[in-house]
Amino acid sequence: ASAKSFYLAAIANDETYAMAHLLLANALAREGVFGDAAGHFERFLALDPSSPSAATARERLQVCKSKM
Repeated sequence: ASAKSFYLAAIANDETYAMAHLLLANALAREGVFGDAAGHFERFLALDPSSPSAATARERLQVCKSKM
């Protein structure tokens, strides 16, 4: 199974699992699925805005939005 399927399963099990949203967003962005990636970056930031990964997530969110 792909990493994406694990992230999706984790989110299905617990929609508030912030790190799964971040990891899925990164995977989707690598595939060029920028709209879906942006949604998961936004969800990650809503769930854990003070995360050490938040600044990078914000930057990647802006990149995704610029490519949509």
